[in-house]
Amino acid sequence: MPPTVKTAALTGATGFIGSAIRKRLLAEGWKVRALRRPGGPVRETGRSLRWITGSLEDRKSLARLVQESPVVIHCAGTVRGATEEDFTRTNVLGTNALLDSCLDLKERFHFILISSLAAREPGLSFYAASKRQSEEAVTKRLAEGSWTIIRPPAVYGPGDRELLPLFRIMSRGICPVPGSSSNRVSLIHVQDISGAVATLCNQSKPYNKIYELHDGKDGGYTWTEVARTVSAITGHGVMPIKIPASIVKITGLVNIWISLITGGKPMLTPGKARELLHPDWSADNRHISEDTGWRPAILLKAGLRQLLCSG
Repeated sequence: MPPTVKTAALTGATGFIGSAIRKRLLAEGWKVRALRRPGGPVRETGRSLRWITGSLEDRKSLARLVQESPVVIHCAGTVRGATEEDFTRTNVLGTNALLDSCLDLKERFHFILISSLAAREPGLSFYAASKRQSEEAVTKRLAEGSWTIIRPPAVYGPGDRELLPLFRIMSRGICPVPGSSSNRVSLIHVQDISGAVATLCNQSKPYNKIYELHDGKDGGYTWTEVARTVSAITGHGVMPIKIPASIVKITGLVNIWISLITGGKPMLTPGKARELLHPDWSADNRHISEDTGWRPAILLKAGLRQLLCSG
């Protein structure tokens, strides 16, 4: 990519992670072409930001999105759903549609996919399988091109709606521990993900690799260790309460039954239960650090202090 060209196309630009990436790139002097759904929020405007109205199902809007964009960042994805189709529609078909639009231009581009650590274990859930299939679409279709795949672990930070409720429960003195207390999970602040993406955008050469990320804690955390961190912030004890695996699994089944009646898209499903009970979601960020120089900047205690004490 010529150093004078700094334009990036971004899907998922209004979401939790996508918003952080959008703001980071704009702050570093990039021009951003950002996809949003019709009627979706426009949180900011500016000469360097162009909103493209459309969706991953709209090929014309995707063509407008990626034109004149030597970097394409695919952050859009579905994390909630009851059926395989719920996840395939966006995470697999949407990725292929975006790749179609990029390849139709017949120009050189660097494709950055924001995947998930869950893709490491595709047999656990429809979500994990869809993220692995999305990765495979990128690696196979861009075998002769330039690509990077990022697998974040559990992500938290301002705007988070998934982990924040859990951290707030911990701040009140209770830490739910699903399954075994020895299970491990890596965490990362959303600003560190945006920093990693910005670093990749600024690289002068492609790496064509899959990178895991974490916050600098090798081996991740047990939930008891996270509880101790919250306790140090709040100044009072946090009691770990073990939730038996059977209860987690039954709750997932009940949510599916309810979704069949209501048409809703639950977060905790049988597949998500298997993810929660998986013993090791620790990540290894050595490779991206060695290749690009990126390092996480926000340790867990600082990140949680900011999150829990800001509101």
